[in-house]
Amino acid sequence: MHGICRLPVTANRLFVGLLIAAGAMIACSGTTISCPAGGPAVIELSLAYPIPNATNVPVNLGVVILSGAFRGIVDVRSPVGPVALGSPTSAPSPLPTPYATPLERGNVPYFAVPVPTLSPATTYTVSYVQIGPANDPPSCVAPATVNAGSFTTR
Repeated sequence: MHGICRLPVTANRLFVGLLIAAGAMIACSGTTISCPAGGPAVIELSLAYPIPNATNVPVNLGVVILSGAFRGIVDVRSPVGPVALGSPTSAPSPLPTPYATPLERGNVPYFAVPVPTLSPATTYTVSYVQIGPANDPPSCVAPATVNAGSFTTR
């Protein structure tokens, strides 16, 4: 019986009872977990090209360009469903015209997302998904979908 510690039966019952009592005290202590105010900053992106609410946009647009620093998922969809997109890349220089200037002041980056040939006479919505603050302890963050703008093809 080397290496095994055996307690008398009454000691085992006392030990188990203490464990149960400690668990009950912790469970009934009223301690709650809450999320801190704020959380990760929500990054604002805006549709730069084509300009938001543009009409008569060519179906062979090639790219949509957004302004703002971003690490997330861009979504372009029509009423029929999502459009297959290429991987985000650097925006062309010079930017295609006309393009919308960002609301933010200073040096705001632009990035491009390749799009296939689009359907004619269709409205497309550009949005992005990122992680934002949420009141769901313990993670306190959740994905958020934000509309960046829309446009209609000719």
